[in-house]
Amino acid sequence: VDAHISYGFLRDAGAGRTCICQAVVDPRGQLVLAYDKMHLCDMGDCSEIAHGCSPGEGELGVFECDGVRVGVTICYDLRFPELYRALAWDAGCDLILHPAAFVRDATFPMYHQFVATRAVENGVYLLSVSYAGERFGSSVACPPWIGDVPGLAAPLAAASLGTAEGVLPLVVEPRHLEAVRR
Repeated sequence: VDAHISYGFLRDAGAGRTCICQAVVDPRGQLVLAYDKMHLCDMGDCSEIAHGCSPGEGELGVFECDGVRVGVTICYDLRFPELYRALAWDAGCDLILHPAAFVRDATFPMYHQFVATRAVENGVYLLSVSYAGERFGSSVACPPWIGDVPGLAAPLAAASLGTAEGVLPLVVEPRHLEAVRR
């Protein structure tokens, strides 16, 4: 398979610390990234702190995939705009991969709004892949702008899935990034 594969797991960070980690392996099976989640959720069913998790040390998660710089964040990291700004502006990412498990609770209605905001305010593509299932779902692929963009023939729009497992393609178009970032 000629693809990068991303997967999440709990990582023993030593000294009694357990971090939520997102790893990426390249087509040869070589580890190219292990990003420890920086911001832990401490609300209701999603309390990672109550489950004994520790935040990562603050290193950005960035890797290259076919000439595209890709940043990685995890779930609750979405609520921290400075992380997305650092990935887009300082690290030069064009795409941010955001694996998540957003529970359909009182905070769920803000999920897509946060994704769209982070993509648009930073001029990046954002692929937010949420755990599938009745209590989760609604993965979303967001372009760097929503609506009409001068110089592009058609408006840009986000796409999303329901609660079932599915495929949500996202193509990073350099001309879209260029038009949005002008």
